[in-house]
Amino acid sequence: MVQTNVNSEEDFQLIGQPRPSAQSWKKIIIGVSASLALCGAVARLSYARGLTAATDFESKFQVVTAPSRAVCSKTTQDCYNSGCCSVEGYTCFETDAGKAKCMKQCNPKKFSCVQRTNSGLVEARVVPSQSMYCFVVIVVDTGGSKPTTEVDLMNHQSENNLGIFQCEGHDIFSDKALALSNGRSVTQISDSDGDWKFAKRKSTGCYVNTGIFSDAWRVIAREAKWQQQDWVIKVDPDAVFVPARLRKSLENTYEAEGGSYYVNCPYVKYGFFGSLEVFSKSAFGTLLTNIDDCKADADINWKVGVDNGKYGPMGEDLFAQSCMDKHGVRRANAFGHTQDGACPDKRDEDEKKNKKFQPHCDWAYGASLHPFKKVNEWATCYEQTMAAYPVPL
Repeated sequence: MVQTNVNSEEDFQLIGQPRPSAQSWKKIIIGVSASLALCGAVARLSYARGLTAATDFESKFQVVTAPSRAVCSKTTQDCYNSGCCSVEGYTCFETDAGKAKCMKQCNPKKFSCVQRTNSGLVEARVVPSQSMYCFVVIVVDTGGSKPTTEVDLMNHQSENNLGIFQCEGHDIFSDKALALSNGRSVTQISDSDGDWKFAKRKSTGCYVNTGIFSDAWRVIAREAKWQQQDWVIKVDPDAVFVPARLRKSLENTYEAEGGSYYVNCPYVKYGFFGSLEVFSKSAFGTLLTNIDDCKADADINWKVGVDNGKYGPMGEDLFAQSCMDKHGVRRANAFGHTQDGACPDKRDEDEKKNKKFQPHCDWAYGASLHPFKKVNEWATCYEQTMAAYPVPL
């Protein structure tokens, strides 16, 4: 039976049966995820020589990439012609002559298991560095009945120089005038479109966050600090984020023409979960350029949401994914980037339905662990994960 519930960390659509026990994740080291195969495929690289542009003389590659989900096949459809699957983590395998199916794994005793791939090759480049511009948005007026702990969490990270403060560039934005406990500045943003409070989540009572993030993105675009780095990372305040691990995993990453964003939750329709959002520089630039167009786009229709509003308005992560898809940004799988209790497949086998699940901090993988909403929980998790897997050199 297919379970449904869509949108960001709170609302998602789970497809198919649970993955093998979460114990299997314990063996994953963050560097393993650096392949970032698209549509489950190992990217096939072809070397091209003879480029003559004096301002851009470098080796070029081509990679097999996943196009927008809209042109990929559902798990119930034949994927022979599309060569890709709309559900994250599924791969298109040939079953019979001229037929193919999206599957988590293929049984060679039953099928030919030749992998189909999207026929479109796109140019890619080696990213010059793993430098990161990281940002956080603190929401004080959440609309919920419980006071936010985000200020306390960011005070702790700032005082100890952890999380985004270890990135080459960083910023903090908020709906209120704030300063962190050690004097670090917080940029207050204002409601440009009057949509910060237009709707609340039924499950949490909190405001849908696409409006406030739209204004944070606009300030980022104006200040242009993000352009000084090669990667853009959005982090939730309650995520234990270790930038050095993410840098290590990005060392061998190729950026597809038009940019790439990295989905982090498998076996869901929309796997770009907001606890850790990783954008290539080109991808983030595309999002910034098209904020207004995407908010007004009738096809995206963010205030209604996917499936005619069945799951409510889009959160900022789903909106960003939909906007980038619309404008040609490619999606890549990076499931090893996070341990995220919001992702059903990353919960323990007997905890699949527990939306309050917290990951195992003593497991040796993940650049981000989420959620830890209390300072003491966050600090303990950080100590445990660093003891299990020290920062790579």
